[in-house]
Amino acid sequence: MNVVPEPGTVLDPDALRRALADGDAIALTRVPGIGRKGAERMVLELRDKVVAPAPALTAPAAAGGPRDQVVEALLGLGFPVKAAEQAVDAVLAENAEAGAAAALRSALSQLGRNR
Repeated sequence: MNVVPEPGTVLDPDALRRALADGDAIALTRVPGIGRKGAERMVLELRDKVVAPAPALTAPAAAGGPRDQVVEALLGLGFPVKAAEQAVDAVLAENAEAGAAAALRSALSQLGRNR
């Protein structure tokens, strides 16, 4: 079962994992707001924490809806559980209809401001 990216997304989850695992900073720079240095830092910090998907096998979508998916994604990026949950809850309180990709972008933005 392949995960279909939401409209407007640059990299689907498998492509992101593959880019990080392969050290492909150029693919990451196609994401708006991520420059060369940011992409290189993401590769450096996350390369060993992600597993590239097998070509024929993909993980099923996380159960529980967009909130759980976004919290899980933030945890995978190394954010603390409490901070991830608070950021996602704040984002979904403002826009309950946000999809997982939009909620993740907003939560990352909020977590970046809090640093």
